[in-house]
Amino acid sequence: MPSFHIESFGSSPDKELFFNEMRRILKPGCKILFADTFKPYIYDISKNKTMQVMLNGWAISDILSIDELRELSTKYNFEMTQTKDVTREIKKSVYLIPDFPLKNLPSGPTICK
Repeated sequence: MPSFHIESFGSSPDKELFFNEMRRILKPGCKILFADTFKPYIYDISKNKTMQVMLNGWAISDILSIDELRELSTKYNFEMTQTKDVTREIKKSVYLIPDFPLKNLPSGPTICK
């Protein structure tokens, strides 16, 4: 049975603690499924005012890139087996969010096991 994390991982202030807890409570072979917001590449969110405003509105201090998620997953002995970018599917609804940085629209759900 997978552990589902839909728009909850990104708001976790301590991503390492999240993975440490997943490793502690999940049975061997269990999967984690993320459906969340990710940066399209590694960069310092504090240098992008638009992203800061958007994330702070959701009480999120930072989000990871897929590469950062892969690195953290590996550190805690989870293997990323699949990623799917759903930008195209959600882009129309994102236009309804004022000042959303469409050029930095992140990738979406990632499955780790």
